[in-house]
Amino acid sequence: MLGEIADRLLTRSSKASLVKHLCNISSYHRIQGSRGLIEAAEYIRDELEDLGCDVEFLKFSYSTPPRWALRLAGWDVSAAELWVTSPWRKRIHSFPEIPTSVVAHSPGGEFEGELKVVSGDEEKWGDLADSVVLACWRGTDRYLSLCRRGVKAVLFYRPGAPKDAVPYLGLFLSPEDLGVAKAPAFSVSLSTAVKLRAALRKYGRVVLRGFVNSNFTSPPPCVVVSASFGRGDREAHLTAHYCHAAGLINDNASGAAALMAMAESLARNDGGLVRGGVLRLLWVPEYWGSLSYLQALEGAGGLGCIACSINLDMIGEAQQITGSTLLMVRPPIHMLDAVEPLALKALDSTLGILGKPLGPTGEHRPLSFSVSNFGSGSDHEPYVAYGIPSVSLINWPDRYYHTDLDDVSKFDPSLALSVAAAATEALVRRLQGGVSEVLVKNYVRLARGLDVLRVSGDEHLAELRDLLYMEGLKAFAEGPKPSKVLGGVPGLRRLLKSVEGSEAYVLRRLGRRNWFRSALTLTLALLRGGAGCVGCRLALQAELGVRIRESEYNTILSALERLGAIAF
Repeated sequence: MLGEIADRLLTRSSKASLVKHLCNISSYHRIQGSRGLIEAAEYIRDELEDLGCDVEFLKFSYSTPPRWALRLAGWDVSAAELWVTSPWRKRIHSFPEIPTSVVAHSPGGEFEGELKVVSGDEEKWGDLADSVVLACWRGTDRYLSLCRRGVKAVLFYRPGAPKDAVPYLGLFLSPEDLGVAKAPAFSVSLSTAVKLRAALRKYGRVVLRGFVNSNFTSPPPCVVVSASFGRGDREAHLTAHYCHAAGLINDNASGAAALMAMAESLARNDGGLVRGGVLRLLWVPEYWGSLSYLQALEGAGGLGCIACSINLDMIGEAQQITGSTLLMVRPPIHMLDAVEPLALKALDSTLGILGKPLGPTGEHRPLSFSVSNFGSGSDHEPYVAYGIPSVSLINWPDRYYHTDLDDVSKFDPSLALSVAAAATEALVRRLQGGVSEVLVKNYVRLARGLDVLRVSGDEHLAELRDLLYMEGLKAFAEGPKPSKVLGGVPGLRRLLKSVEGSEAYVLRRLGRRNWFRSALTLTLALLRGGAGCVGCRLALQAELGVRIRESEYNTILSALERLGAIAF
């Protein structure tokens, strides 16, 4: 009966052990390309070996990254301070007191200069030489543009963050960027940004001083830690990324620690719960790790053994505080797999996510839960890019996301354990086979009905989505099929390096669409799955539930072709 395996896992799980792992993992400053990330990986490996698990400590290279990922410089930081020295004297931030206060991959150095505020397009910035700039975060390209203007330092704030939260931001510079990237970069709260702006208006001159003690190095390895249970030719993967700034809890020490708890529980069950194949638990640096692992498997001809995966990301949130909803993010519709109804049913067995009748006093308060269509943003995406059905479990949105206020007070250990146990049961039962046809049939009815209903305001999209459910990609085979489609996740920064002129302008504009990033991965997945280059646009609209102009699709297709991702 569904729920029994999760119950056994939970009875062998310890909240105290989960919280121990949570705090220990989050104590490391786990920035990709840093020594802190290696130390966290070593902690995970050592704990797993103490349990007697079958452990692999797999090393990949940031210098020769997975396909289309940018090369990453090694980086470490030891201390930093940011001060206002005029018209008053006050320390704003220091590291490591606030680990998010230094933008990841910030260059080191000392600085002092007058504050200038920039907004809007670059042509409106004016002379910024030798100034300390306050700017809204718009990614690495904006930072590099400011460095080219000769600024001494940059203070970034993030719109939408809680006013007193210091955001976690990352430049993730490549070695090619280091000749330009000279300005130390700090992250400041919205309240600090408002105070600095007000002081500049009132006094006309604000001076800031500070330093960052950091250095760029040859990058340490990108480490993936694996623990496996069971035997056989087929595998199911349970993943969690263990990177990010020290102190952050829900993103994603929660998933990494819950994965540790499942390893402990499986080990205490002597691995006897896993039959019919191998359940592989994977701790990965986000994207770089999962992509490196899958690309290596592809090179060894081992991708075919992976039946499916589930990704654990931000699974233990105290929803009443963070304002979040537990989402089950599905694989693309054309990859519909039995792992989906198994995950949904297992979650219902452990958490009652499908809802229960109100008691006579109306005291029952169900968990906030929803099923979401495929979207990019975590380590389920690389699996989808390689044609492997992958579910992602994540609490979203989170008002404290990527800030120093994502602390242990926002964590719910019971939810984290329950979600991880349900995910583990779904994968174990998927390996065992013999999934109830009634369960799958009714889930498909539910998913199809909800999906068509979601786009019912657009008759064309509703027809396309219904057709995708009824006939699959064979209904979208129109047009020539590519002779080559490579696996991987092409990002906008990488695409922009392959194009120029008007095409780059159009890509930047498309990059602001909330569906664009998912569309890149889905385009490759659809073409790999058998869609023709004409039918692919229609299938893409069915998957995303949005209208995509032919010109927009052709720009995406052309950019992917220039990148070498596809060839006709």
